[in-house]
Amino acid sequence: MAKNSPEWTSKERWSTAFVAPKLMDTFFSARAINSVFPLIWISPTFHQVDYTPSTAIGQDHLADEGPTLGSGLFCDPKDSGYNGRLCVRLPIGCCWQSVMIRIWPHPAPHRRGVWLLLLPYLAGSAVLVLLPALATMGIAFTSYNAIQPPVWVGLGNFQRLFETSLIRVSLRNSLIFLALAVPFRLLASLVLSLLLQTDRKCFGWYRTAVFVPAVIPEAAFALVWLWILNPVHGPLNLLLQSIGLPAPAWLVEPSTARLAIVILSVFQTGEGFVLLLVGLQTVPPAVYDAARVDGASGWQSFRRITLPSLVPWLLLLVFRDLVVSLQNTFTPSFVLTYGGPYYATTFVPLLIYELAFDFFDLGLAAAVIVLVFGVIGLLVVGVLNLVGLRGGEDG
Repeated sequence: MAKNSPEWTSKERWSTAFVAPKLMDTFFSARAINSVFPLIWISPTFHQVDYTPSTAIGQDHLADEGPTLGSGLFCDPKDSGYNGRLCVRLPIGCCWQSVMIRIWPHPAPHRRGVWLLLLPYLAGSAVLVLLPALATMGIAFTSYNAIQPPVWVGLGNFQRLFETSLIRVSLRNSLIFLALAVPFRLLASLVLSLLLQTDRKCFGWYRTAVFVPAVIPEAAFALVWLWILNPVHGPLNLLLQSIGLPAPAWLVEPSTARLAIVILSVFQTGEGFVLLLVGLQTVPPAVYDAARVDGASGWQSFRRITLPSLVPWLLLLVFRDLVVSLQNTFTPSFVLTYGGPYYATTFVPLLIYELAFDFFDLGLAAAVIVLVFGVIGLLVVGVLNLVGLRGGEDG
C-alpha cells in the first residue's frame, strides 16, 4: 500500500515510525539478521520501511509470499537479486499486524568508499602516531644520544628513573597539577554551560568569548598571562590591590607559580564547555516541565535530571583532561618560568624536553614517556572503577 494513498492513515504512519527503529533493537538483532542473510543489509530508517495493515495482508497471504525463514519471517527475493521483503507479524496496538520490510543488497561498494575516504587519515595516524609510539617504546630500552647507534640496556633506564630525584619531583608536580586543574576545569565547563545554555540576547557573544582561549596559540596565550601575572604592572595584582587584598609575586614563589599555571589552564575550557553545552541540549525539555509540575526545585532538577544525564559527557571530559592537561603544561612552564622557581613548575613534558634536547639522553626521555603513559592508564582505570564501570558490560 503506498504511503501517499488515501488508505494510508495517520495511525499506520505512526505505527511505521514506531516499529521501524525498534525492529533492529527489539525483535531482531543486527547479528541475527546478518546470520540469516549474510549478503543482505536491512535499513531500519523510517523512509525505507513499508507498513501494511493486517486487514490487507493476512497470514495465509503471507505464507504465499515466499519460503519460511523463521517463525513469522518470510522473504520474497526479486529477480534482481535480494531486492525482496521481510514480512513480520508484530503486536502493534491491541492486535497483531503484518509489517513488510524492504531488503537491499549489502552496500559493499559503499563500505569500500568509506574505507577509501578514511585511508589518508589512517595512513597519517600510522605514520605520525603509531610508528613514533612503537619507536619510543623501543628506544626506552636502549642508551641513545641521537649521534651514536643505540645500545640495548634493558631495564636500565627505568632503574635510573627511580634513582633520579628530578624525575620524582616532576612526577609529583604533574600529579599535583592534575589533582588541581582537572576538577577546576570540569567545574568551570559545567557552570559556564549551565549559565549560557539558553538562547538569550548577547549569549552568543559570551559563548564565543568562552571558546576563544581554546583556539589561541598556546605560546601567545602564555605571553598574555606573563603580562597579567606581572607582580608590579600586571592587571591581576592591580585589581587585588584595589580591593585591599595582598598581591603575591605569582611567578617568583614556588607555591604561587604552580597555582598560576593551574589558573591559566582553567581559562582554556572552551572544548569542554562546548561538549557539555551539547550534552545539555540532549535532555528533553519535557522532563524539566514534568519535574516542575511535580514541585521539584531548581536544585532538585539539576541533581536528579541534569547531572545524571551529563555523567557520560563528564567522564569523557575527565579522560580527555587527564591526557591533554598534562601535555599542555609544556608551553606555560617553558614560557613563564622554565621549570622554576626551584623546580616548582618542572612538569613531565618539560623534563622530557630537557632530557632529549638539552642532555641528548633520548633513552631516558623515552622511558619517562612510557612511565607517564602507564600512570595515565592507571588513573583512567581508577576513574572507571570509581564510577562503577566495567569493560564489556552494556551499561
